[in-house]
Amino acid sequence: MGDRLSVFDHDLIATVMRTAAEQGIRVQRCLLDAGACEATALQACGIRSAGLSVPLGNYHNLDDDQNVSAEYVMLEDVKATVNLVVALVGTEHQGLGERTLEERVTLRMKEYKKHLEASNAKFEETLV
Repeated sequence: MGDRLSVFDHDLIATVMRTAAEQGIRVQRCLLDAGACEATALQACGIRSAGLSVPLGNYHNLDDDQNVSAEYVMLEDVKATVNLVVALVGTEHQGLGERTLEERVTLRMKEYKKHLEASNAKFEETLV
């Protein structure tokens, strides 16, 4: 999940998806290919961030034929989003305190260590 400028915080997204699954709330992950939101700006300042959105029809008032048309959302999607926010606020989430950029990079390096080592080995093979 993210916008056209960044991918949101992995741990926060995992918490959103886990909470949705535990509560039986229908959600989907999506990388928005147009626009940006406040989460990108917050992450740039070192604040862990994620975003939630409701699918929107006729984005920026253009229909599939590029004619001016009213934007719309499905009421069930709005209800699911509200239910998800209520569930997120009402559920305790362990380990989601603020981390510095250095802490996040170190965590990711540990998490992906074997992948990094494998890709480094493959790269070194190409140099020989």
